[in-house]
Amino acid sequence: MVILAAIAIAYGVVVLGGNYNLYRYNKRSLQGRLDELSSAVHDYVQDHGGQLPSSVSDLVDGQYIQAAVPKNPFTGNVMNFVLPRRWQGSDDIELTSRLSEDTSHAITVYYMIISMTAYTDDGDVLAKSLCQVKVPEEALAAHKD
Repeated sequence: MVILAAIAIAYGVVVLGGNYNLYRYNKRSLQGRLDELSSAVHDYVQDHGGQLPSSVSDLVDGQYIQAAVPKNPFTGNVMNFVLPRRWQGSDDIELTSRLSEDTSHAITVYYMIISMTAYTDDGDVLAKSLCQVKVPEEALAAHKD
């Protein structure tokens, strides 16, 4: 009986501990991928006059990220951008932006604050990444509407 109890405890430690470690590893991997995408979106927005990419494929095609379209480490599926409140599943990355102005200098400088959020299937936030991009003066009209 003692041997069975020891085996059950060892099984629980190995299996349950292993699942938790895999979850933590996948969560760190997802955060790393969002950070990579955040940097790529930053560069894309700077190069395209303040316009956001319409898909992750835009970043691959424009060589803003070197690898193929990143996959969600939890599901193995390709990740894609969705507009706010259009999130449907864990492979969707909600992409939001807002305009911010910095008036602390002699001239006003405008920035686009871009947020990327990955959710679980239940809608809980799993990972989030932010970046800030200076918006060119000529692109302000499109962002103020």
